[in-house]
Amino acid sequence: MKHEDVEKQLENYKNKIENISIPEKLLDEAIEKGMKQHKESKVSKKKRRYYLPKWTWAAIIILLAGCVWTVYLIDPVFLRGNPSWESAMQNEYYHEINYTEKKEGINFTLHGVMMDEKNIVSFITIETENKVDYASIGKIQLFDQQGKELIFNGSYGPIDDDDGTKKKRFRHTVDAQISSEDTLKNGLRIEMDVHVQEEGVDENVETFSVPIEVEQIKLAKKQQYEVNETIEIDGQKITIEKIVMYPTRAEVHIVLDSTNTKDILDYTNLQLEDGKGKIWGKVSNGVVNMMDEKEPHKDILYLESSYFEVPEQLFMTLSKVQAVNKNEREIIYSMDEGKIIQAPDNGKLIESVFVEDKSLVFAINTPSEEDFPFGMFSHVLDEQGKELELYSSFNSIRNGKGYYGVEFKDIDTLKGNIYIPVQYYPTFLEAEKEIKLQIK
Repeated sequence: MKHEDVEKQLENYKNKIENISIPEKLLDEAIEKGMKQHKESKVSKKKRRYYLPKWTWAAIIILLAGCVWTVYLIDPVFLRGNPSWESAMQNEYYHEINYTEKKEGINFTLHGVMMDEKNIVSFITIETENKVDYASIGKIQLFDQQGKELIFNGSYGPIDDDDGTKKKRFRHTVDAQISSEDTLKNGLRIEMDVHVQEEGVDENVETFSVPIEVEQIKLAKKQQYEVNETIEIDGQKITIEKIVMYPTRAEVHIVLDSTNTKDILDYTNLQLEDGKGKIWGKVSNGVVNMMDEKEPHKDILYLESSYFEVPEQLFMTLSKVQAVNKNEREIIYSMDEGKIIQAPDNGKLIESVFVEDKSLVFAINTPSEEDFPFGMFSHVLDEQGKELELYSSFNSIRNGKGYYGVEFKDIDTLKGNIYIPVQYYPTFLEAEKEIKLQIK
């Protein structure tokens, strides 16, 4: 929930607060946390009327329905755009850690986590002594209590808008799902590199290691719905195997038929609904899907979770998918001849290809950014199948065209054909009518 939403809600309800029955223990804890920092806080009287001092990273919300008292122990901006995380916080599935460590002018704080046996979401602040260009998270590793590295699929990045100015504070989320048979039931250790770049100084990289014990953590039990129904869109068979609910996300487990002629890249409008107008769609931040290279015919798609709402009925709907022919899953480009050898849909959507500085850029007719908010590329291979070193991949939409590119470390040395697999591509298949499956 955004700050302005919190303030508006509190303003509407402030005259009714005195009549609400609040658990004394929870209230005492909140007041104690606020009073502890009272002398250091310089929050205005108006804000102190509704908020605990800002240095407690807490905002109080009164939810009149059922007279529930909820204390947000982190800045709500960490949760913006993810209703499942907000719901998990409201239902006390956030575990406060407040691990802080300082190295070479970098102050690293892991405020807390939301976790269950397969998922962990971490909320992090990086502060520096001087204003810097960036403070980002690089390599991340997870280990169990015995030191075994856990294989995971995840996403991480800043939550603050990049306005191009130098800063002293950078806030990040790390969203990870264990992709092996391992679980998080016995605790773990998170290790991550922090990269800081200050003008005129070499990049500073420091490693921080945070132990997380689970004895006091409220690990949620998953809710699982067996579906095992096969649907068909334009000749492509898709089996919805099961749906698994966790507090922070819902997993839709999908199996693709081996006779399909196309690779499904994205399930464009797949969502859950309760039949009464409530919808749980794709997550707008965090991981959106996971594929196992060992089982390429299987997908796991992540949606917002209905875990705490428990609707009487639950449906899954889908009518449109993003797909390319299996034998056109990659763009083959000749560096010697400067032309496309192969591309999805015979390259019909590609208007031009050009080199700009160290980047190879494709101008492609795409839908609006709202309808196609994807980057296309993640890696590039040479003729021997070796992955080429990239600085970045990028995308932007200008004047109705999408520009998708890869920036190489040294583009001038590239010879022969290069192979660029597409993660997403704006070619779609649509069902004749919306497909609707009853889940419960």
